[in-house]
Amino acid sequence: INDQYDEISKYTVKEIVIEKGVTGIGNSAFEGCYWAEKVTFPDGLQTIGNEAFDRNGLKELEIPESVSYIGKSAFSWCRKLEEVKLPENPTKLSDKIFYECNALEKVVLPNNLESIGDEVFYECGLNKLEIPESVSSIGKEAFSENAALEEINIPRKITKLNDKTFFRCRSLTKIDFPSNLESIGNRAFSGCVNLQEIKIPEKVSVIGVGAFSYCQKIKDIRWPDKIKTINDRMFEGCEHLEKIHMPEDLETIGDAVFEDCVNIE
Repeated sequence: INDQYDEISKYTVKEIVIEKGVTGIGNSAFEGCYWAEKVTFPDGLQTIGNEAFDRNGLKELEIPESVSYIGKSAFSWCRKLEEVKLPENPTKLSDKIFYECNALEKVVLPNNLESIGDEVFYECGLNKLEIPESVSSIGKEAFSENAALEEINIPRKITKLNDKTFFRCRSLTKIDFPSNLESIGNRAFSGCVNLQEIKIPEKVSVIGVGAFSYCQKIKDIRWPDKIKTINDRMFEGCEHLEKIHMPEDLETIGDAVFEDCVNIE
């Protein structure tokens, strides 16, 4: 199936049934079918193209096990989507697949998943997510603006957390970093206002600008000795921060690092 769905039908269709024998759904094929609440995929389907179901009215989604590729923004802006079960075959989640699916609370990820792209779950409604240990890469803003997210794991293979990975995840209270983590990106946890405890692994040598800014409930920071630079605004607005244990090899402290940290002893 290629190209966009008929312009008139897309505003009236309530259910989409993909017939048996279809192996691929093209880019933007059903984009903008605002009233479509259900889609039925055939066994044997292999690929779903970029923006294929962008801005649909889907409420739940079960993708056949035969599917091995799902394109960028395939289900973005599906604001009624609540639950998704992904097949086991895909090893990569393309950028923005579920971008701004605000009602999305439950997702089952493939056990063999290796990478999660940029903004995949940006501004979703996730409360909890189990990321398989096979995942070695998580993209920028992958979980940004998930205000209800309370619990999530970071797999052992992750060595880098990209910019704004958990930006403004306001319900997150604790994060367990993998021991092999080496870097934390700009504003990776900025605005996580309920984050109370952070233990940064010893292998971390780079922490980006504003990485923990406005994490208002953090009280105590312990650093790995490899840190030589505390970047700008790293703890800006951490108003409950009381104790800081500086790295032994520290060389540079950036601008506004502790601005509005009014309780530092």
